[in-house]
Amino acid sequence: GVRSPFLQLSNLEVGDYKFTLKVTDSAGQTDTADVQVFVKPETNHPPMAKTAGHLSLYLPQDSLTLDGTNSTDDTGKMEYHWTQKGGPTTLTITNADKVVAIAVGKIVEGDYEFQLTVIDGERQQSTDSLVISVKKDVNLRPKANAGGNKVVQVPVTLVTLDGSKSYDDRGITKYLWQRDSKSLAAGTVVNNSDHQAVLQLVNLVAGQYLFTLTVEDAEGLSTSDTATITVNRNPNEKDFLEMILDADIEHFTMANRESLVDQLVLMLQRSSEDRHTVVDVQSITEDVSTGHLCITFQVLHQGKGTTTVMNGIQALQTLKSKVNYGKILEYTIVRLDLSVCQNNCSGHGHCDQKTKQCVCEAFWMSSVFSSSIFSSESNC
Repeated sequence: GVRSPFLQLSNLEVGDYKFTLKVTDSAGQTDTADVQVFVKPETNHPPMAKTAGHLSLYLPQDSLTLDGTNSTDDTGKMEYHWTQKGGPTTLTITNADKVVAIAVGKIVEGDYEFQLTVIDGERQQSTDSLVISVKKDVNLRPKANAGGNKVVQVPVTLVTLDGSKSYDDRGITKYLWQRDSKSLAAGTVVNNSDHQAVLQLVNLVAGQYLFTLTVEDAEGLSTSDTATITVNRNPNEKDFLEMILDADIEHFTMANRESLVDQLVLMLQRSSEDRHTVVDVQSITEDVSTGHLCITFQVLHQGKGTTTVMNGIQALQTLKSKVNYGKILEYTIVRLDLSVCQNNCSGHGHCDQKTKQCVCEAFWMSSVFSSSIFSSESNC
């Protein structure tokens, strides 16, 4: 108020103001003092036009976007004006008075230059340039990646090579896996996967396989990469057993498998209380020539963090001594032998790995006592 030590003023306009302070004491004595207040116009800073400066685009383009949203002004009120200053063709600017405008027309290779002018409420202005370089489309070659080399161990059901990390700037349109002439010929490609990113292979045998992946883009550019699959033999394959049963694989269920394994464990179990026997089934296949069921397995003894493989010959002898009348459960045993024949045929021949029979040299003949799983082994 006007009668307090402090004078508070509001709604002052531009100009000079003079105020007089009069003070009076209890005896009625007075004194005065003057003060002047100068109110000046508000300081207005010019606006600041701001564009992206320089952009690069690739043909084809239907339009060019002109963006001035980073422009600023202390009052926040601005006008915008976009104009084209140069370029290989003249474009039409739509919404040229907006913060974001669009330039349309025949856009060709070259540098298009635009200017943004911003104006504030007091008509102060600022400009900034935007250059858009329009370039020919450069299609880069794809980059093939066959997934790297892979090492597996038989028996193995399915092996894959993953080429999905192959790359192209516009996308790969074609995959082709081809086997190298130095590769083993064994193995089968499944699910048409030699024309897909991931190659799938079954029925591989021990050895080395070389595959080349070629990837191609929409314009026919391509590159290739090679991967190797090394299939190693199982170090314990000489201890694998092979049991041929007169059974149909199409009716052999998991329940049948478990019952058979349990029966084999009972026959092979040792009396040691701190170790137990495991029958590790490697494969269940069909003998295509006879239709018989073929089960390949090894025998393990486990206990206290250790696992040992039972000697194949010892396991074979144990089973043969305990099989009753050539049957196990309800199945007739057609043949029970080592998976890898180790018979030296008395040094006068070699063992056929499929039939497990001796093929004798000239002037030597195979033993006739070899047709039963209980008789002596084939010999010369």
